Amino acid sequence: MGDNTVTEPVLKAIEDRVDTAVARALERAMTLWQNKIDEVEERVKQLEDENASLKEKLDRVATVTALNEIDRDVYSRKWNLVIHGIDGQRGKDEETTERKVREMGTTDLKIQNAGSKSDHPFAACHRLSQGSNAGIIVKFNNLSSKNSWLSSAKNLKNNPKKISVSQDLPQILKPIKTELLNHRKMLPPDQKAKSKMVYSKQWPYITLKLPTGSHFKPKTTIDDILNSYYTCPTPGIIKTRISANPQPPDN
Repeated sequence: MGDNTVTEPVLKAIEDRVDTAVARALERAMTLWQNKIDEVEERVKQLEDENASLKEKLDRVATVTALNEIDRDVYSRKWNLVIHGIDGQRGKDEETTERKVREMGTTDLKIQNAGSKSDHPFAACHRLSQGSNAGIIVKFNNLSSKNSWLSSAKNLKNNPKKISVSQDLPQILKPIKTELLNHRKMLPPDQKAKSKMVYSKQWPYITLKLPTGSHFKPKTTIDDILNSYYTCPTPGIIKTRISANPQPPDN
C-alpha cells in the first residue's frame, strides 16, 4: 500500500485554495448585497423626491382652495355693511331696526334720501344677535347705494354717538382688520383723520392707506390667515407664499 500521508505543503496549498474560494464567495456575496443596498437607497431617494414634489403640489392646492373660498366669501358680502352704535331693545323686529338705520343714515351719515326705500333699497336689515344694542347688518340691493353709505362714514368723525359703519368681512379676516384699526388709533390726530380703510376682493382684502399714499403692512400674513382656515392643519402645510410683498388694492 502507498503512503497516504498528506504532507504539510499539501495541507497549506489546500488551506490557501479554500481561503481563496471563501474570500471570493464572500466578495461576490458582498457585491450582490451592496448592489441591493444601492438599489434600495436609490429607490428611497426617488420616493423622497416624489414625496417632496407631491407635498409641494398639495400645498399649492391647499393654498389656492383656501384663497378661492375666502375670495367667494368676501364677494358674497360685498353688498353688506355692518353698523354698530345704534341702540335697540332686545328682540326688536326688523322693521324697527331698519327705521333706526335709515334715521341714522339721514342724521349722522347725512345721506340724501336715506329714508327712501326706493332710492336706497335694502335686501335685508337685522341685528347680528338678539342682545340689546347688538350690531346691525344691512344688505343693499345695489352697490352704488352701499358704497354711498360706506363713503359717508367719514361724517361720523367726532360723532358723540360712537356709531361705526364698516364693510362686512369674513370672521377669518378679523385679525387683519383689528390690527389695522389698532394701528390707526395710534396715529397722530392729523394722520388718523386722513387715513383710510381700503377694501378689495382679493388678498390682502383690507389695507390701511396712510396720508403719505403708502399702505400700512400688518404683521398678520397670508400664511396666518390660511393656517386659520384649516381647523387642523398638517404640520408644514400651506407654506406656499403668494407674494412676499403683495400689491395694495386699487382705491
